[in-house]
This record gives sequence, structure tokens and C-alpha cells, in this order.
Amino acid sequence: MIKNLSSFILLLLFLNISLLAQHKQVSYHDSVGRTVQTREQSYYYRVIAPDERYPDLRKYKEYYTKGDRLKLVTRLTNGSITSSKIGECLTYYANGQLQEKQRFNEKNQLIDSAYAYYPNGQLYTLTLHKFASSDQRVAARLLTERNESSSQRIVEYILVKDSLGEVVVKNGTGDFPVFELASLVLLEQGPLLNHKKDGEWTGKSQQGTYKETWKNDKLIGGVIKDSLGAETIYNEESYAVPPAYPGGITALMRFVGNNYRYPSGAINAGVSGAVQIDFIVEKDGSMSSFKVSRDLGYGTGKAGVDVLKKANKKWSPGLQRGIPVRVAYTLPINLNLSK
Repeated sequence: MIKNLSSFILLLLFLNISLLAQHKQVSYHDSVGRTVQTREQSYYYRVIAPDERYPDLRKYKEYYTKGDRLKLVTRLTNGSITSSKIGECLTYYANGQLQEKQRFNEKNQLIDSAYAYYPNGQLYTLTLHKFASSDQRVAARLLTERNESSSQRIVEYILVKDSLGEVVVKNGTGDFPVFELASLVLLEQGPLLNHKKDGEWTGKSQQGTYKETWKNDKLIGGVIKDSLGAETIYNEESYAVPPAYPGGITALMRFVGNNYRYPSGAINAGVSGAVQIDFIVEKDGSMSSFKVSRDLGYGTGKAGVDVLKKANKKWSPGLQRGIPVRVAYTLPINLNLSK
């Protein structure tokens, strides 16, 4: 009896391990994140696996292909690293040094204390991330090109150091050099006063070099010059404008709801849930580069791409510092046979 019980337990363990292995996903990527076919072509690889400790989450890890050093580790609420991080997130340089230590809430929002480091191990920034109450008005902007839409997020710059360890910002006041840590490229630089931009900032983006004047975190005005010397003047209203579909996102969702063709196989299988489609809103307002980032099978993802391609009205393009830019967009399509 004991022998049979032991065999039964071993069989269960084998089945569980096999099941986990079946759900493990490995993909290979180049240095800018594009998927490649083989390990030899890759700069890093990504491993997504079930989380035995938290069954509702997925374990997510990235490794540098050369040397198999850890690049990133966190947990996800679904398969998307861009929109579903939760809990602690650690990123590492190729030399093995810690690059960033962050924590995300269940909405994939950065919270609590966050640390960033130079490749030599020196502390770069210590920041505190929190949210204002609903009756507060906060005009906080990220000090990089990746401006977030939420106006309720507060970032406090507790400490900023240069690569030699000298303090340049303390308790939100000082001259802040904003780096792209992966390449150590200086994105922009300027004064902070009480955790807010205040004074003249200069920087460089894909669109050109710019100068801006800020007061108490409010953009007074700026000018950007492209590689040919052409200048574009902008202000707070044209600083960072998301793309807009004619009639708003509600109109787009209404069109999708009225025109989505539920695949017969999905109907027969009783499939319900959310399909997620990624696409690009181009500088001229057209949509391109459709990709199914969350699929329910039975052709549900393809049907989502097909219906979006039929929504051929042009968007108002996104603006960055007054200049039209390409913007990545994600649209969830909820499928429910009971309705």
C-alpha cells in the first residue's frame, strides 16, 4: 500500500511538472525588443512560466543571451510586460549590476520607493511614487519622452547623484540630468525646485533638440529644432497630445461592437473573454502594424484585427512637442456570448 501510494504521488508530481513545462513560453528578441527566430540572432530571451506560489500570476524573466545573465525579473497578471507588471521588478545591466528596483501595484502603476543605478553600481536616483487624492489637482509629468496620461501621479525626487557619487538633487531641488540608463545617453537636463521642473530645460529627442521654460511644473513654452534647422514652437497644450479617433474611443468601441464577427468555432466552443490588439497610429492618423497580443483562439484574434482594419477613419495624430509622432496603441475587445 505504501509503495503504491508513493508511486501515485510521484506520478502526480510528474504530471504537474509536465503541465508546467507545457505552459512555459520562451521567445528570442533583438536589442530593441523585436522578436527573432533563433537564439543565435537574439540579444536577450524571454521566459514566461506559471507561478506556483501565486497561481493567478505569471513569472516573467529576461536573460542576456551572451552569458545567460539575468536582465529582468518580475511577475505579470497576464502575458504583457508593458501593461501587467505587479510587485517587485528588478532590471540588470549586461555586466550583472542592478539597474533598477521598482514596485508596481495591481494596475501596473509604479508605487513606493524606486531605485536606479549607474553601470558602475553607484546610485543614480531614489524616487518616491504615490498618487494624489481625487480632490487634488496634480500636473506631474515624467522627465523623459514617455509621458504618462495620468495626472494624479506624484513623483518625489529624494536623491539624485552623478556617476561619481556627487549629489546633484536633494529633497527635490537641484540640477537634474535625465539619462536613458541602458545607453547612458543624456535625454534632458534642467533645474528642479521642490520636486518640480522650474527654469530652463534643454534636451534632445528623436524629433530634434529643444529648449523649454517651466514654472512650478507647468510648461510655459518651448521650441524644438530638427536636423534641418526647422523650428516648431509649442506650449502645454501641444506638448504631449495622445491620438484621438473621430468621435472618441467610445465611437471606435461602438464600431467594433457592431461589426466584430464572432468566429463560428469560438461560438461552438463557448469562448468568452478579452482579445487584445496592438497597433500603431501613424503620423498621418492612419492605423498600421496590427498585432494580436492576447488571443482566445478559434480565430478570435484575427477577427479583432479584421474589424479594426475596417475602421478606416483617420485619427488625429499624436503630438510630441508640437510635432506629429507615431504612437503605439492597445485596444481590448471583450467577447461575451451571454449578451
